Amino acid sequence: MTVGDYGKPYVANSGQSSGELRRNVNTQQIEAFNGVTWIPVGQHVHVGLSSEGLEIMLWVQKKMREEAEMEELCAKHPAIKDLHSKLEFTKRLVKRNKDSV
Repeated sequence: MTVGDYGKPYVANSGQSSGELRRNVNTQQIEAFNGVTWIPVGQHVHVGLSSEGLEIMLWVQKKMREEAEMEELCAKHPAIKDLHSKLEFTKRLVKRNKDSV
């Protein structure tokens, strides 16, 4: 890749890795590297996750649902909001104390 031919990759690993994205300034298209060649996005491009990546994604989705549920409970029930606030405050105090030891 020469400077001026292509923009910098949006996701860059060392070398060209499958799933890497870049903007081709000559064609003004976003391209994805499939492990062999650059394919303009818009054509068939498949980017997969490793099993660890999928596990992380599922964990994040679960945490987002849990946080949304807690926000809803706090909005409906002042007592839960107060307890949640105290719990978060206590967690910060414990962490601060642990970090200072």
